[in-house]
Amino acid sequence: MNPVRSCVLLGCVFAAGFAPAHAQVLVGEFPLHGSLNNNLAGGAALTLVPFNGSPGQVTPAGYVFGANQGLSFTSPSFTPASYSLEFSFNFTSVSGWTKIADFSDLVSDIGFYQLNGDLNFYNVVDSGVADFSNGGTVDVVLTRDVATGTLTGYVNGHQRFLFVDSSSLAVTSAPGNKLVFFVDDAATGQREASGGTLNYLRIYDGALSSAQVSALFAAGAPLAVPEASTALLLCLGVAGLALARRRR
Repeated sequence: MNPVRSCVLLGCVFAAGFAPAHAQVLVGEFPLHGSLNNNLAGGAALTLVPFNGSPGQVTPAGYVFGANQGLSFTSPSFTPASYSLEFSFNFTSVSGWTKIADFSDLVSDIGFYQLNGDLNFYNVVDSGVADFSNGGTVDVVLTRDVATGTLTGYVNGHQRFLFVDSSSLAVTSAPGNKLVFFVDDAATGQREASGGTLNYLRIYDGALSSAQVSALFAAGAPLAVPEASTALLLCLGVAGLALARRRR
């Protein structure tokens, strides 16, 4: 991780009172302001996944995609059995099944979906809460804890499902630990997809806690990486605030 970025992130986490129980490392942060680049220096960029020769469009407002146009992420820093994924996005249509994330390089129907407005992990659990609407923006987080096998889904900072993934359904089996977003698999003929807009994306190595997910949702969209001098001042400010509180 870029040490400047790390300082800012850790400062914000501790200032908010959400110190991690074990290490969660940000490996991908994508503001998507006209680019697929990673905010982290040296971090892997996203890759366009075209459909019928068309890859969607990266705009200043985010990545605009049609049905089965999507993105992929491959990084040696990503642990396939222990991670957190945060998406801010909307779907044009939420009627039926719509795939959010695929872990098998589009071979298996198993994966992370919305179903008629509900967050869903097929073929295990449905949230039973209609958080999604046509064109409505949501913040969605999926975490997997390697120590317990627990898979947890959140919408707008609220937990929507939790189960023990004893069959490793959400462990990435694709070469290079590849993740694919918004593209349906070949097992269903790529019928379960929708267009939409991805506003931003964060990828962590390690499972965030529910408190950290709530804090992440409250923090909102990532900004451009600050200049070194600005980041240093922010770190010093956080440290000074913590010292002042201790003295009280």
